[in-house]
Amino acid sequence: MLKKLHIYKDGSFSKAVIFVFIPLSIFIISSCSSNEKEVKQVIFKVELQKEHKKLSVKYLGEVTSGKSYAFLMTPAMTEAEKNKAFKKTEKGNPWLDRPHLKQDSILVSAFEKLGIIKNYEIRLDKFICQNDSIISFIDNLGNKLFLKYYYNTISQHLHFKLSNSMDTIDVDTQSSPTQNLDYAFIDVIPGGNKELVFLDDWHISNNDRFHFKVYQIESIQ
Repeated sequence: MLKKLHIYKDGSFSKAVIFVFIPLSIFIISSCSSNEKEVKQVIFKVELQKEHKKLSVKYLGEVTSGKSYAFLMTPAMTEAEKNKAFKKTEKGNPWLDRPHLKQDSILVSAFEKLGIIKNYEIRLDKFICQNDSIISFIDNLGNKLFLKYYYNTISQHLHFKLSNSMDTIDVDTQSSPTQNLDYAFIDVIPGGNKELVFLDDWHISNNDRFHFKVYQIESIQ
């Protein structure tokens, strides 16, 4: 299992001013003998504040894999055989779920190009994770962003906050505190910022689960 994940924030905003011209027609009726109507149009210039630059976090999906220890329940195996198989599986890498569908996944194809997935196997040694609970980084627009990871007592899940001095986005990873959650910034989708990738791993019912969760981070002007 890998180390537990951490948190960092990030953010940026810009201000702009737009001018909206609101035509307001005021009709003034004179009481002259000709009973002519004089129409005067008054134009007001209204100064409004453009919406600040905001942050965007988009969940792109996940790549799931695991290691099974179901052989421990096989009566035909001796204890020595089970111990040998257990050690081999424990030290080995997890395998991609439903590998026959792997070509249908854009994320799986991207991880293959990065060398993280090879021949249906998840190469955990290629995933260089970080473990700081609060970090900062510069986005592709030159803005400083902050990321912070924390346990939310209300949802009872691990969350992360992405923020700058004026805006904050809180994201529920749907992971419980009993799960390990490591992260790295990887250029999964070329262009823009590197994607925030979590490796969520935990043990359940003779299985070690390893799920990559991919988030796209953007600063919107």
